[in-house]
Amino acid sequence: MLLGARRHKEIYFVTCHHNPGNEPSRWHRHMTTERILRWLPVFAAGAVLAIAGPLAWSRDFGVFLLTYFVCFPLFMFICACLVVWTITEKRPTRRRSVLATTAVVIFLVPLIFLGIRHMDRDRAAFLFRYSLHRHLVDESAATDGIITVWDSWGMAGMENDSYLVSNPSDTISSLDAASKWAQRYSDCEVVDVKRMRHGLYILTTYNCGLEQ
Repeated sequence: MLLGARRHKEIYFVTCHHNPGNEPSRWHRHMTTERILRWLPVFAAGAVLAIAGPLAWSRDFGVFLLTYFVCFPLFMFICACLVVWTITEKRPTRRRSVLATTAVVIFLVPLIFLGIRHMDRDRAAFLFRYSLHRHLVDESAATDGIITVWDSWGMAGMENDSYLVSNPSDTISSLDAASKWAQRYSDCEVVDVKRMRHGLYILTTYNCGLEQ
């Protein structure tokens, strides 16, 4: 009986000592921190994709300035902090997690920018938008003309404008043919033409807009 009572008191003492007032114990907080750090590389990858993806995709000049003068210095600062944390962290488990996070941030950001830079953004955007508005685009493609303004980028005096146009005869795949076709709307210089599918093209002009 005495032995059982003493054991009961020891258990009660340990419980009260480590968890006073039903608050989370130090061990519980430690395990929560370890779980967070274990998933830190995944969280970092998601944050990088959510932030760097739209910045790399946009061709807006204002976004370019924001990326170059704000986001790039911030990226360098975060990388420096992660490297210092990796070097100074003493616990092996945490160091591995921080090291993986550092590698994700340092390598994923350049990969996103380089990948999107070499990607045919117009074609990728067309496939996405066409899947959402297929019937509307097919109806507009039956008539020869401009369907919609597609994109614009650049700064004053050096602007590019692109248009999604329909040409049912499917004969404007070359720059000369596209320039002659565009003459009906404006005397603009067509600098690029991309065939998206039969009768649908994206024309890009330089420093001049097509009047619909």
